[in-house]
Amino acid sequence: MSWPRLRSVGRKNTTTSTATGPLEMTALRDNWEELARSIPMRSILWRQRPWEAEEFFATGREQVDRSMTTLSDLGIRPAGRALDFGCGIGRLTQALANQFDEVVGVDVAAPMIEQAKNYNRFGERCRYLVNATDDLRQFENASFDFVFSLIVLQHVGTPLAMRYISEFVRVLRPGGVAMFQAPSEIVSTLPLAPSAIRAELELIEPPLEGLENLPSASIVSLQIRVRNASSLPWLPEHRIIVAGKWRDRDGRTVVDPEQGPRTPLTLGIDAAASADIAAEVSLPSEPGPHVLEFDLHQVGHGWFAEQGSRPLAIPISVIGGVAPENTRAPGPEQPDRAVAATPPPIEMHAVPRAEVLRILQAGGAEPVAVLDDTSAGYEWVSFTYVAQKRSSGLRRWLRGAAGQRRMNS
Repeated sequence: MSWPRLRSVGRKNTTTSTATGPLEMTALRDNWEELARSIPMRSILWRQRPWEAEEFFATGREQVDRSMTTLSDLGIRPAGRALDFGCGIGRLTQALANQFDEVVGVDVAAPMIEQAKNYNRFGERCRYLVNATDDLRQFENASFDFVFSLIVLQHVGTPLAMRYISEFVRVLRPGGVAMFQAPSEIVSTLPLAPSAIRAELELIEPPLEGLENLPSASIVSLQIRVRNASSLPWLPEHRIIVAGKWRDRDGRTVVDPEQGPRTPLTLGIDAAASADIAAEVSLPSEPGPHVLEFDLHQVGHGWFAEQGSRPLAIPISVIGGVAPENTRAPGPEQPDRAVAATPPPIEMHAVPRAEVLRILQAGGAEPVAVLDDTSAGYEWVSFTYVAQKRSSGLRRWLRGAAGQRRMNS
């Protein structure tokens, strides 16, 4: 198969151990080095279709612009020297270089860093370094004015993420700002009544004959009609996902179910009503007959088929035809192409919000804002944190603000 998917590891009782070791770092490095050699862009910002370089980096500029606007609304206008933690091939780093005098991007995977250097358009003002340790020891205390990290900590494991958050504060100068994102927990979902777990699924487009002899590792667009066949509504808070599972001709699951197409029913569906959903599907790299089985999955509760609902089985035959992506670092204009080999899974972990706030306070940073965030996906409660390193002036301001609040209360 030619895609990775997110494998949920963090749960509501996420570990808060701070123990890390060389084996954990080695596994993390090896995983991301393999992803860097196969699908560097899609492992950073997932979608079924391969990215073109320009549109990929445009998403970084858009994200940084949004983040700077958020900070401005909070009365914060960072400048000076910035650190992009988990920079990958530089999607956000290049955008930060438009905003700061100097930017340093770090990543655990050396092949990511090599590609980032190829894409660099800012010379010595933007540097990239490998950081394969469980800390930021290569940087001195108080050496950055701004630390930025989005959709990174969720992939490194809870103990490591907690350690890195502490390091964010250490490397900030007094008055400096950290802005980073991390999931806190799996969402709590309202369970469906047993009588509501009834669905009818139908392939609308393309016709079945259009799914024969397709090139391996290519992308096909499907339109699926989903009907709520029960007498009860499916509400948005039920968190229902239309998900595809790949099976062999004997009906055995051949790929982790989380590695197929997944489309959330964000608006729900009324009783006896239908909705059409579009699914972009990355086809298997192995030629031969395959079956893509669509079923509904309620986050935190299970598959509809387990309760007697009938899934939709779509036969798809695949032939050879798409060449693997070259394993060398892509040039500035080379797109992130489909690959034949199966990339390793991308794990998802959580750091409970209370733990994040504790680490920030213990390190000498004051939380400025905790913002709801959706970048971790439909299944996660996630936040973007903005924190400012304390200085003597900031401490006086905070004491004054606290006193004013007490007088006004």
